[in-house]
Formats: sequence, structure tokens, C-alpha cells
Amino acid sequence: MYTPITSTTHVKTAVRIKIWTIVIAAPFLLAACSKHFSKENIDAALIEKNEELRIQGKTEQVISLNKKYIKISKQQRYTRGEILGYINIANTYAATGNYKKAKANLNKARELLAEVRDEYLRTRLYHEYGQLNFVMGLPNVALKYNSKAIYYSKKIRPASEYRRLISNLYTVRADFIRDQYPDSTLVYFKKGLQIDNSDLNNAVLGNYYSTTLAKQDSARYYLEKAIQLLDKEEYYTIRRGIVYWFYGHFLLGEKEYTKAQQYYIKSADVLEKTHSINKLPLLYADIVEASQFLKDSGTENLYIQKYNKVNNSLLESANRTIDESLNQAIDDIDSYKVKSEWYYKIRWITAALFLVFIAGSVYLYRKLKKVKTHHQEYVEKDKIELSEIIRLAKENDPQFVVLFREKYPQFTAKLYELNPDLSGSDIAFCMMIWLGFSSKEISQYAFMQHRSVQTKKNRLRKKLNIDSEVDLYRYFHEML
Repeated sequence: MYTPITSTTHVKTAVRIKIWTIVIAAPFLLAACSKHFSKENIDAALIEKNEELRIQGKTEQVISLNKKYIKISKQQRYTRGEILGYINIANTYAATGNYKKAKANLNKARELLAEVRDEYLRTRLYHEYGQLNFVMGLPNVALKYNSKAIYYSKKIRPASEYRRLISNLYTVRADFIRDQYPDSTLVYFKKGLQIDNSDLNNAVLGNYYSTTLAKQDSARYYLEKAIQLLDKEEYYTIRRGIVYWFYGHFLLGEKEYTKAQQYYIKSADVLEKTHSINKLPLLYADIVEASQFLKDSGTENLYIQKYNKVNNSLLESANRTIDESLNQAIDDIDSYKVKSEWYYKIRWITAALFLVFIAGSVYLYRKLKKVKTHHQEYVEKDKIELSEIIRLAKENDPQFVVLFREKYPQFTAKLYELNPDLSGSDIAFCMMIWLGFSSKEISQYAFMQHRSVQTKKNRLRKKLNIDSEVDLYRYFHEML
């Protein structure tokens, strides 16, 4: 019988072959073992699952979900998934008051979107930019982004699948313009409801009827319908918190102060648990107002403390983000100036070769530059003074009135010409309007109910004999 003899060399060769086979095949084996996600699965997770978690206020799960699918989308080179993930994360950070991270994620999405033609993504991106700028106190910028979002939303197909998003574009637009264009505001609120007859949209419209138009019967109809529709949803959702909040406004208008306070507190409980931080300061202010009517000093003091803590945090976050945006804009301008300077130097050298009388131009240029420098110094000083007045007004510091009178003495004089019986609070209120504060901002900084601001504006129009169609901001600015 023949027994084959295997030499040591043969054994080593066989081992080497196996090792190299494993090394070469490893990437293919790993790829085969890793799970591949279809584009449909990624979209479903980033749109449907994300929305489910978002309205429940599960912020950590929302961020974790989106980070996971951003990573998967990168691996599979699915840019749309990356963009959706960044937009969703930005929305979550904005809701929790971290405006810096919100803006950073939106900027990432915007960079990637340059490579993709997708109307839904553009609608989502500009919609989020609009809402972020609004909560940061930049309503005009917010309105421009909202216009872009509406423009792209009209190109989405099929539009019926995204009715909640499209509806929200119109309701937030109504919020952006409600202080300047009350008639258009109602049109946009109704359009949002027409597209999506939801609990939230009914509540939003009912709240507008109650707080701005003072039509309690219409308000009752829409708000009670919103409460009925809430039965279909889980308890701790952002939508429930907002509906309860607006129902509290209605009850306050009906002078049912105890019930109003109860609904406000229920709303605060829901919005706190769903981490809707950016909505809390105004809600806390409403609880304070209801508690004052009830002479409930315990609840009043508790929510004043809560208001100060959250509001200061949000203002700091907003100001920090705005400052960074301004610094970036200044850096861009400086970079442009450097390039421009080289361009003009080249032109100078070329012109000098042909023109002898350039010396006269140089003299003139220097003279103009000196004038321009003085002008810039004046402008910068003016900006610093005005920013200090705005800062003091935001802090509800009476000193802002003193500085305003020093800077614009003719403003107060002209107001007294129109009505010498104006009170000090009337003058301060006019100053805040001149500074460009919206009704929402005045209610926040002056610690007033939004409805009270609207009422004060109407009374002011009567005292100064200003027609309801005239924009107060423009009217006051034309006085100077």
C-alpha cells in the first residue's frame, strides 16, 4: 500500500494559499454580510419614523436615528438620505434651543443639495431656515426663506403625499406676517387648514380668532374641534401641547382664569416632556398672567423663575448664532476687499503709464477717503448706540427710554405734538415699534400677553389718530 508523504514545504505552501484567499476574499465577505438598505427604506426611516419620534419629543432617539441613516447613506452614496438626516437633526436642535448646531446642520444639507435636484428637499431646507431665523428674532429673513420654500413646494409631485409639510408652510407664513398684514394672515391660516384639516391647524386658526380678531364664537368652534381631533393621538406630543396652550388663550379671553391656568400648565407639562424648549418662554409668561388674575403668587413666582432661566438661555443661543453669521459675512467681505485691492492696484499701475495727471486724481482720492473714514466712524458710532438701546429694550430696562430720547429727541417731541396726553408707557411702546420689534417680541421682552400687545396697538392708533391700514413701523420712521 502506498502512503503519500507530505513535505513541510507543501504544508507551508497550502497554509499561505489559504491565508491569501481569506485576505483577498474578506472585503467581499464583509460586504455580503453587511445589510443593504434600499432608498425606499432609508426615506421611510428619515421621513415617517423621524416624524413619529419628533412629535413625541424623543430628541435623543431622533438624533440617533438620523445619524445612523446619514452614515448608511454615505456608505451607499445616497446623497438624498444624507441631506434628509441633516435637516431632521437641525429641526431637533432648533426646537431644543441649540440654534448654533441647528444652523450648522442646515448648512451641511445646503452644501450637499447643490449636487441634487430635489424639490422636496429644497422645500424642507428653506422651510427649516425660515423657522430657525424666526425663533432667532429675524422675521424678515424668515419670510424670504419661507417664500423660497413655498416656491419649491409647488413643484413637488405628488403634492398630496406631503400635504402636512405644504400646509405648515402657509401657517408659519401667517405667523411671520401677522403683525404687519392681518388680512393676509387670516387667508394663510385658512389655506393651511384647507390643505390639512388637522388638530393643530384648527387650533392655530382658533387661536388667531381669539387673540387677534377677538371673535370668540369662531375661536370656540375651531379650538373645540382641535380638542376632539386630539383623541386620535398619543398624550405626550408637541401637537397636543400647542392645542392645550391655544385653548388656554381662549379660556383667558372668556375670563375663565382657573381653567386657563390649568390648560396652560397641562401644555407646559407636555412641551417640557417633548423638549420643545423654544416655545416655553411665551407659555410661561401666559401662566404668569393667568396666575396674576387668580392672585396665585406661588405659581406666578415659580413660572417667572422658569421663564427667566429658559428665556435667557434661548436669547444667548440666538445672539451667539447671529454673531457668528455676522462674523462670517464680515470675513467674506474682507476677503472680497483683498481681491478688489489687488485688482485696483493693477489698474492704477496701468493707468499711470499713460496718464501724467494721475497725481491730481490721487489727491482727490485721498480727500474722499478721509471724508469716507469720518463717515464710517460716525456710522459705526451710531450702530453701537442703537445696538445698546435695543439690548436694553430686550432686557426690559427702563434706561433704554432715556438713551432713545437722548439719541432721537425729536421723536418724543413729535409724538407729544400728536397727543400731549400720551403716557410714559405709550412713549416706550412707540419706541419699541420704531426699533422694529414685532408684537410677539414686545410681548416677550415687555412681559405682556400677545393679545394685550395687539390691544395696546389699537388704543395707540386711536390716541394718535392713525388709520388701521397704516403700518405703525413705517409711520414712526417717517416722523424722523
